[in-house]
Amino acid sequence: MSEREKLLLELMKLDLAVQDSALFLDLRPKDSCALDYFFRHLCAYDEKKSLYECTYGPLSNRSLDAQEYARYACEAFPWERRCD
Repeated sequence: MSEREKLLLELMKLDLAVQDSALFLDLRPKDSCALDYFFRHLCAYDEKKSLYECTYGPLSNRSLDAQEYARYACEAFPWERRCD
């Protein structure tokens, strides 16, 4: 597995943790352990996402400023790129 794939897998795991804990907090908004878990994983996700995007480019068009969108839109789609 390449470093890019490892980082993407880690992002997916962290995203699941954030989404799952957000759903849990919908039912138990005052659970301090769940809030701590949510914020720890959200911070870790933001850090990994920044690292991924600095190294490999944007994950989605929501990751970009409006001025950067044209560059994103004009690049090859991920499935059109050659894998190294």
